[in-house]
Amino acid sequence: MNNRSIAKKVVTALVMLGVLAVLIISVDWQQAYTVIQQANPIFIAAALAVALARFIIWSVKWRRTISPLATISLSKVFPVLMTGVFLNQITPGRDTGGEPVRAYYLGRYTGLKKRQALATIVVDKSGNYIAIGSFIGFAILFITLYMDVASSIKVLFEAVLILFLLAVVSAVYVKKNLEMPFLSAKILRRIYFFGPLKTIRGKFQSYAVFEDYVMERVTEFITTLRELLSEKKNVRDNMLLSFLIWLMVFVKTWLIFLAFGDEVSFFMVIAVESISILLGIISFLPGGVGATEITMITLFRSAGINTEVATAVTIVSRGMYYAFSMGLGYLSFLYLKLRPENPAL
Repeated sequence: MNNRSIAKKVVTALVMLGVLAVLIISVDWQQAYTVIQQANPIFIAAALAVALARFIIWSVKWRRTISPLATISLSKVFPVLMTGVFLNQITPGRDTGGEPVRAYYLGRYTGLKKRQALATIVVDKSGNYIAIGSFIGFAILFITLYMDVASSIKVLFEAVLILFLLAVVSAVYVKKNLEMPFLSAKILRRIYFFGPLKTIRGKFQSYAVFEDYVMERVTEFITTLRELLSEKKNVRDNMLLSFLIWLMVFVKTWLIFLAFGDEVSFFMVIAVESISILLGIISFLPGGVGATEITMITLFRSAGINTEVATAVTIVSRGMYYAFSMGLGYLSFLYLKLRPENPAL
């Protein structure tokens, strides 16, 4: 990681902390605490149930993706998924640290090679990203048309929408032309002979051995990916369940509003939370912490929600997410590490 990259991340973190400090000062925390105390426990319980059900359905979705390659029970898939969610939450960016660990444990349980396991994760995550990308597209249109935000922000959102559409077109093209042109012999040769990567050369007798090693694994990964994508029913189910698990995120937050006695528009909740997730993704902070919460509170306030209610809803909604992603996720990680048939990583 170069100095410029580090500087960008530091500046991003400082900006987020600055905005968060302003929000903290502007909130009447005594009133926000009072709002939380008055929450309807039935709706809070319902929101908790939806939050847990989301991860269970996600496990079902991933298990169906794995099914063409191997058989595995839901009781094994669930802790592996939650371990990945936990590790993603504590590593910079979004969904970066947990996927290799998911692949490792999936391989241990099923006998799949790591590159095959990674292919199932790519298909699983692709469905999730297509779904949230669709909701983000809707959110940008909803905010620019129906919410009172600054013109500069509307222009920014419209630019993001155009970039999103270009990304969709690119993804369709890649799917139809599923190759690895960027791993040409020229690029592999540069990697092999790159000075700082001297240790790589020491593990192979020659460049030809290195190239054969890399291309064999890449080819197997692509072959597995194509096999999974050829299962039309599983691909369809993956997409439908991806949309469902994101809808459950929005339903959870909507139920929390009802717990506080605010009957807000469900479409507004989708729009605000989708944009918050987007900014969490691009913030490069661990799990998007801070960026997501700041955006939720700010946009809810822009939609006319009382500041204290917006803060209370955000705290409870994100608190539930962290309870499952970090609390249950960490317990799942410990469970996998302590199982005798699964040696430590």
